Amino acid sequence: MDQFANSAQASAAAWSGLAAPDAETSLRLRYPTREPAAELVPCGREWDAVVLPLDRGLTALDSLGLAPGDGYPVIADYTRRELVVLVPVGTGRTVEGVPDVRVLTEGAWLLVPVGDAGHCAAAWLGSPGPEGRFVDPAALRSVLVGTEQRRTPGRGSAAATAEALAST
Repeated sequence: MDQFANSAQASAAAWSGLAAPDAETSLRLRYPTREPAAELVPCGREWDAVVLPLDRGLTALDSLGLAPGDGYPVIADYTRRELVVLVPVGTGRTVEGVPDVRVLTEGAWLLVPVGDAGHCAAAWLGSPGPEGRFVDPAALRSVLVGTEQRRTPGRGSAAATAEALAST
């Protein structure tokens, strides 16, 4: 179940509308009624995880044209202002080398919401659907490299393109 199902933000057509929970959702995440609200799970078994700054990640998902309610597993960590995008197992390293992005694969652990519960450190923005959809890490990398070029004035596109190609 989508963490924002009863939230006014659930009607937002874009991921960027989920950058901050509404008051009701915020209270529910701070004071979960379900124990445990989140648990540590190993990465690299069912999926890899791409961790990036929350606002940048939401903008990237908007740029990819993915709808928040379409079953792509995405977790917000509101305490650290980070977004965690789950990608197919074995593909997370595709995004390595992008500034401000971490990849969690085999040997790493991630705090994930339990069921439709959640916590301010692990809340579903897009919960996994029955189809087993994942964000394409190559497409995510492409969008992030493009936004990095715009964020870093003075870097020529040739240098940025060479850097992106060298790290693939």
